[in-house]
Amino acid sequence: MAFLFTKIPTEITILLFGGLGLCVGRLIVAYADRFRRELFQIDGGSPLPSADGHRLLSALPVFGSLRRGDSPHRLLRRHALLLEIGTALLFALYVAAVWLLGWQRVEMVEPDKVWWYGRVFYHLILISLLIAATTTDLIDYLIPDEIPIFGVIVAIIGAGISGDLQMVHLWFDWNQADMLIDGQLQRGAYIPEWIRLHHHWHGLAWSVTGMVVGAGIIWLMRGVSSLLLGQEAVGFGDVTLMAMVGSFIGWQPVCFVVLLAPLCGIAGGFAVKLFSGRTFIAFGPYLCLSTFLVLCSWRWLWEPARDIFGHVPSLALLAAVSLGGLFLLLILLRLYRAVPIESRRKEGTSPPE
Repeated sequence: MAFLFTKIPTEITILLFGGLGLCVGRLIVAYADRFRRELFQIDGGSPLPSADGHRLLSALPVFGSLRRGDSPHRLLRRHALLLEIGTALLFALYVAAVWLLGWQRVEMVEPDKVWWYGRVFYHLILISLLIAATTTDLIDYLIPDEIPIFGVIVAIIGAGISGDLQMVHLWFDWNQADMLIDGQLQRGAYIPEWIRLHHHWHGLAWSVTGMVVGAGIIWLMRGVSSLLLGQEAVGFGDVTLMAMVGSFIGWQPVCFVVLLAPLCGIAGGFAVKLFSGRTFIAFGPYLCLSTFLVLCSWRWLWEPARDIFGHVPSLALLAAVSLGGLFLLLILLRLYRAVPIESRRKEGTSPPE
């Protein structure tokens, strides 16, 4: 594993990971196609024909996507190649940001060298699952349960076995840096002793805590939106999606994901309207985009805000700001949904296939 980062020129390594992303993108296209076919059959539609006999060609990246007509959904047929190339670019961008630029390195979090490289692949699994969830959510407004369930299992087992895949420890307190504690000068952030002594239990703890916090925030938002808006503004798939995200990255990064998601929603909404004329998109893709941004820029997000995460009142304020931003976006979505369907169609929006 290490030779990819130490023995091969940087440019070649990034290209190799881009090629890996191209292959993963093809698998995601095939998965989305299979999910769509099964969904039609479950909903009582006619069974759809499978791909023709050229299975080997259909399985290849790029070549398979150029063979239109296999997928039962227009969006997937037209943009399969774009999905593959996009996955390749995201893989390459992540590896460049994390390995070449070091934008995920933070002070006092130094994984074992083997697991530092392992964390790259660990997060690439998460990125692959996020792309798959985004694809099905954009097409059918559904996130299959198997995606977050598989992700949570992989994340928790990986974190527990390695004990060294965290982006940040379960608990940091930079407010106690360079202070006298029990008669000794505390250098750097305070980290509980059990974290230093029990890496594998710590891995299990931060992953499970991230899962609970990620799912809990979105579950709380569902409940409050149901109370205030008269309907659940986000689906249960978004709850399980954030459980998966939290289990991969921990509770502190997942707070940043929730904080950035409304900004991604606003920017993404304008972009989608500008380029496609579509005026509504599911919330899950914005959570996925926010997660990718946090993965690639963790150093720049964590270092200015790290004092907050050791100070409970500041954490409460951060939670309030995050939820406030999300509720603002949800209210805008609610106002849109109040517009009669005929008015939406006049704007150029058509229901999903």
